[in-house]
Amino acid sequence: MSAAKIAKIAGRVSMAGNISTMGQAVYQLAENPTWGNAARVGVQGSIIALEIGLNAWVPGLGLLVGVGLTALEAHYGQQFYDYIDGK
Repeated sequence: MSAAKIAKIAGRVSMAGNISTMGQAVYQLAENPTWGNAARVGVQGSIIALEIGLNAWVPGLGLLVGVGLTALEAHYGQQFYDYIDGK
């Protein structure tokens, strides 16, 4: 299997993960409408948009940036959303 094909599959898996996380964020916002949960939807939407846009510009770049931003959001996101909610 070529490196390009592996990168394409990895990009699709990454996008599927981001879309499922977006679905979870929308569900949390519907169940508990707070500014923090609204920010969560915005951040997830921004990550998806950046990944799509960068992949259109430079194939593979969106995957790298998307994985990096997703890792940052997974590690620091809850602290950020709690801060927005004043917790």
